[in-house]
Amino acid sequence: MTNRLIKIVIAYAFLFSETLLAQDYAIIANLNLAPVSITKSELKNIMFGNKTSFSGSSAEPCLLGSKDGNAFFETILGVSKIQFNQEWVKKELTGAGRAPKVRETAEEVIACVAAAKGGIGFIPAPAASKADGKVKVLTLND
Repeated sequence: MTNRLIKIVIAYAFLFSETLLAQDYAIIANLNLAPVSITKSELKNIMFGNKTSFSGSSAEPCLLGSKDGNAFFETILGVSKIQFNQEWVKKELTGAGRAPKVRETAEEVIACVAAAKGGIGFIPAPAASKADGKVKVLTLND
């Protein structure tokens, strides 16, 4: 009985921590894009280059390259940052796509997304207050 209780507690802790990690990021988009929400599946397809348009514009993802972005890959995209980069190396070598732009700070990601008509990216949630009026924050749906 005790082992079962421990397994249940661990399972709930894992699920709760994943929810917290997902909420630690804000998905941002260019102000000219119409949607106010995006699904995890759509976001993953855009970030991996499987979906090249978003809201009628050519999707132009911009990623946070610093360690602040590491949990985003595992929590939201379901892969490690290394796996993500390996996938893009394959795509670039075969001519199947061009890797997303990478910026080192939230401010740089905000500027990158604001400058691109189809800009979309992610930043740590606390940095979203710096984005006010420059980009819009999208609701992330499962």
